Amino acid sequence: MRLSNSLLAIATLCCAALGGHAYAGQDLKTMAGSACQFTDPAEIIFSKDISFAFEGGRIRNVGTKDVSVVCPIVRDNINNTGVFSVGVRVQGIGDEVVLCTLTSRDVFGKQVGHDDFQTGGEQGAELLALLVNKSGVRGTYELRCLLPPGGSVINYQYNEPTPTEDLP
Repeated sequence: MRLSNSLLAIATLCCAALGGHAYAGQDLKTMAGSACQFTDPAEIIFSKDISFAFEGGRIRNVGTKDVSVVCPIVRDNINNTGVFSVGVRVQGIGDEVVLCTLTSRDVFGKQVGHDDFQTGGEQGAELLALLVNKSGVRGTYELRCLLPPGGSVINYQYNEPTPTEDLP
């Protein structure tokens, strides 16, 4: 099941990369890893073990402790209730992997369906393909990554079916 979801997510992202004619009806977005934020700002202030850097468009953990980041996903198509995929480019260091999780939430923040997670990046930069099978009308998506010391989110890419709608 995980393999088929990963293959579907990778195929979706590959088709999107071919251009508008090959993948008409999609709203493709690429975000720099530097758009991600640490999930516990108070911990950063009070801990000497947590530090981060924004370099080359990425967010990188330069501290000595694992840290969690959340990466924004702007949702234009608020009526889509189907499949949603994200490709996340990550880089660990040494044998340390980066763990990323994609979760779909309804309009009240409750999880919709099962989330998806992948690990990678221990051998260098790697693309993680994440996919959720269900979305809530007017709901949100949440992308979180756990960065080991030296780990980074380089960038991430996602698409939505068009047309996109405006909020009332």
